[in-house]
Amino acid sequence: MLRKSCLLTPFLSLGCLSTLESEDTADSAPVTTGETLVVQVQGQETCGICADLPSDHMAYLTPTTARLGVLAVDLMRASNDADPVRVMEASPPMILDLAMASSLASVDTGRIPEGTYGYVRLHLASFALEVPSRGHFNGTFLGNGTFGIDLCLGDHDSETESDRRQGEYAATFTILGQDLTLTGSAVLMAYPPSTNCAAIDTSGGAFLLTLAAATPVVVSHAEPASVRLDVSVYIEQVFGWTDLPAAGFETGAFDVAPPPESSEMPAFFLPRGYDLAVGDAGCGG
Repeated sequence: MLRKSCLLTPFLSLGCLSTLESEDTADSAPVTTGETLVVQVQGQETCGICADLPSDHMAYLTPTTARLGVLAVDLMRASNDADPVRVMEASPPMILDLAMASSLASVDTGRIPEGTYGYVRLHLASFALEVPSRGHFNGTFLGNGTFGIDLCLGDHDSETESDRRQGEYAATFTILGQDLTLTGSAVLMAYPPSTNCAAIDTSGGAFLLTLAAATPVVVSHAEPASVRLDVSVYIEQVFGWTDLPAAGFETGAFDVAPPPESSEMPAFFLPRGYDLAVGDAGCGG
């Protein structure tokens, strides 16, 4: 069963997390092995497994900050496991700073049913990034600023809004201490395309990321062992736009100018890939 507990830190309100708890019955008594299964997530700026990006008139930047929202984590015996084991759940979602390794779950292996688990599924809520930008008005360069996008990947409740729906976004340009925010909604496609190592399903308002382990995780209560699962999110050059030859605009820089028809506009802002490593072995190599 799941027991809900709320975590508070000096930096983030992480919401209420659900952790595994065995039911005290004759068939399933609580087990404590002292060994843990840990799931960690971190952004990576170098992607050796990602497909090449379109280059025709396109420019790209690696974000200065990137954050991933996660709603739940499941362990699965097969990619289509109808009865996965949930090891983490959060509402509102847990927001992870991809600049560092963040622990999503830490569970005593005795709370996980014995078996062989070859897949991990993440229920993703949001992806947000920020890049440097340049501001213009009536052909005059105003100065350097920042441009950020917060994209809803999967339907969820949030701390600041009653709910968010897949594809909704808020884009904020900040310059000279002032914020200009534009909201909207877009059709969210399953990107990157599915491979043997990572598959994405965006149907029904959810964003399900299923990752294959190069080395399946074997959970045994009689011979327990600790294991760490490392999820890599590849964020190198994940912000892309079409460079415009407008006066004062700089090639390779993201230039913002009102109205939107005169400005460079984001065309790409999703992670380029994902991978799961068990120990030192990643599925993508």
